[in-house]
Amino acid sequence: MLRSLWFLLCLLAAPVYGQFYVTTTPLHDSCQRFFPVEAARVLAWCVNQKGGRITKITWQVDSALFGASEWKISFLDAGDKVLHAAVVKYEDAGLRTGAAWYREIARTLASALPPLGISPDMGADSARFWRASEAAGDSRMSTVARTLRWLEDNDVTTAGHAAQLAGFLTHAVLPSMSGMVTLDAMLMARGAAWLCVAEQAAGRTADAEWCPLLFMAGREQQAAQVWPKDAQHGPEAPLALQWWHQVLTKPLAKDAFIFAGDSARITLALPFLARFARIEQSCGDSLLQILGHRGGEDAMRHLHDYGPLLVDTAGVGGGHFAAMAPTHARKEWLSTLQLAAGAGDPGLLNVVDAAIESVEDSDVDPSLSGLAATASLLRDGVAGAGDITPVAAVTLGDLLVFGHDNTLLQMVARHHHVSRNWGVTERAREILRVVGPCIPHFDVTQAGTKSKQPGIRPERYEMFDWFGIQRWAVPGYNQALDKEPLEHAARLWLRHCWAQEGVLWRLNAGLQPRSRMQPLLDRLEAEGGEECIKTLERLLRVAEPLKNRYLNDPEWQARIEKLTPNNITGRLSRTTSDRELHENPLALAQQMERDYWRIPGGGNEDTIFLLYLEAGALDAARRFYDQAHEVNTEDVGFSNRMANRRWMLAFMEGNKEDMEKHRFDASTFSHADIMKNFMQELAKGDNDRALAHLNAGIARYESETPPERAMFKRMRDFMPLLPALADARHPRHGEALCYFHRDEDWPSVQWILIQHCKLPLPEAEKFLGGEMTNPERLGLIAALRGDRQLFDSSMEQMQVPAGNASAKVKVGTMARVVTLYLRAKLHRIQPPEDQPDLRPTDAVPLHELTLRGLKNSR
Repeated sequence: MLRSLWFLLCLLAAPVYGQFYVTTTPLHDSCQRFFPVEAARVLAWCVNQKGGRITKITWQVDSALFGASEWKISFLDAGDKVLHAAVVKYEDAGLRTGAAWYREIARTLASALPPLGISPDMGADSARFWRASEAAGDSRMSTVARTLRWLEDNDVTTAGHAAQLAGFLTHAVLPSMSGMVTLDAMLMARGAAWLCVAEQAAGRTADAEWCPLLFMAGREQQAAQVWPKDAQHGPEAPLALQWWHQVLTKPLAKDAFIFAGDSARITLALPFLARFARIEQSCGDSLLQILGHRGGEDAMRHLHDYGPLLVDTAGVGGGHFAAMAPTHARKEWLSTLQLAAGAGDPGLLNVVDAAIESVEDSDVDPSLSGLAATASLLRDGVAGAGDITPVAAVTLGDLLVFGHDNTLLQMVARHHHVSRNWGVTERAREILRVVGPCIPHFDVTQAGTKSKQPGIRPERYEMFDWFGIQRWAVPGYNQALDKEPLEHAARLWLRHCWAQEGVLWRLNAGLQPRSRMQPLLDRLEAEGGEECIKTLERLLRVAEPLKNRYLNDPEWQARIEKLTPNNITGRLSRTTSDRELHENPLALAQQMERDYWRIPGGGNEDTIFLLYLEAGALDAARRFYDQAHEVNTEDVGFSNRMANRRWMLAFMEGNKEDMEKHRFDASTFSHADIMKNFMQELAKGDNDRALAHLNAGIARYESETPPERAMFKRMRDFMPLLPALADARHPRHGEALCYFHRDEDWPSVQWILIQHCKLPLPEAEKFLGGEMTNPERLGLIAALRGDRQLFDSSMEQMQVPAGNASAKVKVGTMARVVTLYLRAKLHRIQPPEDQPDLRPTDAVPLHELTLRGLKNSR
């Protein structure tokens, strides 16, 4: 028998349109949701190897929330005659039994079929499942392509072959740890099916091999409990086994980044490190630094599946780094599609060949190269037609679905970066213009947009967990698409997707009263992974009446902290919720700083800095700023928050040397960076240079923005009035004093100008808007008067104390520093005697731990 015969039959049986289906199965994770059908497809493929005539599988499922599930699965021939049939039943509790659930379903299905003909021989290598990972590539498509080539060269006739194929499919899904698409769930389910085949043929179970599937399906707690702690994970073991042992026994991000510091282990590190970036965003910045040392932007040729993650977690730098990710992903997808079509569909092969030959560089954006040439294939990928056929690894229909899904995801991420993170609106509009006609349903991913394209099936995108694509994936959630009640939408979401981060917000949006959520929340806490539980905690901080119950439950908080050891942002939130600490800003700042150094650069630097100011601990504020700046890896974020505040503190202290020094911190040409440099020149009295910075900001951010929404333009219009402001005899002096009365922006600049122009108190008050001005400026007036009562009243309205996140009134980045500094002066707050350096000696950014190890392992 030719080795490629059944591989060829599999492809010939596949439809020429994208193939997908959805199941209504409450509380099933992403792998369980598809497993009964995908196991039937894999077993049918095995039967066909021994002369079977199965060409199609049909299914029905009846599944109740917290109740039993029943599947009716039929195996049909080319004439739609039922050759075999099986009924699969299980209770809700079975979903939580790990591999046992999969094994029982596979046994039930196999009992309805002829013998599979798989021998028990595992071969000389007992670790074939794990060795398969070493033959895997860096992306989904590279691993799928290698799997297809392996199938061409090998008959799957032994338990060893089945275990190896399970290893291929399982590790093809590793990029899902940076964000899932539909194909990931399918491949996981097929990998689980092949594990069942291998176990049944060999007559023994393989518990460790199930842990990656459980983990990636969202059951991280269960995977860690099942993992054999005595697994052979030394340097001679397969890399995948080493990495899974590390992640399942040492859950801290710091340990994983240290473990990656090895010239061999770094080759498989990215998916495992990517998972930490989804839990704690600062890990994304460290991931970007590691990729920069692994080949720079050229690394995206092979690591393009991680491009959207970099956009989401590594700021502007991550988006720039991943600019070519959509194009590299497109090329590799076409290459894999070409390989598959060449074996089974000459007509499709001609289309793919033409698309590859038509790929040209785009003069609009590097992400668009070759997009137009794939438009017809992308439309086929969203069609969803075709029978459910026997399969060993992947069908042409699967690849067409993935092509559409991944192109949609990549381009949503790219557009998000250009329009939101980078802020280049003209290019963002051009991307929309090009992408819209090419990618079906792309328009729906834009906020508030109803698709103009017919035949949309929102459930088509349920498995996504990226950039709000899930937002409209369940009918009724997005009111623009469907007028059904939100509660109905939330329950639909619950029935379709489980243990995914997005499910929580839909539940929160729709289920009333809140008490009806309780059993679902308890279930999520017991079964969910770290990212999901992190989101659960965020939800419970805002969901009434559950909020008070959980926030006042120390045992629950301790349990959540144990389940989310890498969620430093959540730890900081728990700290700021401590009522006793709120009465002591210094103690609160110090506890938050201790949390901060667990993953240096983990965010909330600005809150810690402001709390030190509130406590009058200026030495601690300066010291912490310098240390946070040292470990910062995301310059734009730092520029937008911390750098401006440090400059403002230098101005308030009258320290011209520090002003000049810190004006250059995190120089990114961001909106905040331009503002800081403008204010520096204004404070120096160099109005021409100040105007130049304003014009740069207008060109960069406000070229098409009307003046009422363009703060740089409004300030530019004020600049000619500067001489009038400084001269009480100037004919336009009154106009200058009244210029900002209807402007919510620039209070810090007004404070600078009051000092620079030495305005007398009556004129300063008029310049700030007088008694009827907003609380922010009224506080400045109170400080000028020395009126503590009025100052404290305005502070209460603004909620300026840094530990209070729910401000009633908008307070600008620099204005908080101004207000807190003036408060300390007005109330004569004395500096605390004890302002210790809380940075541990070994506190460095995570990527430095990896890079140090790599340097030493060469």
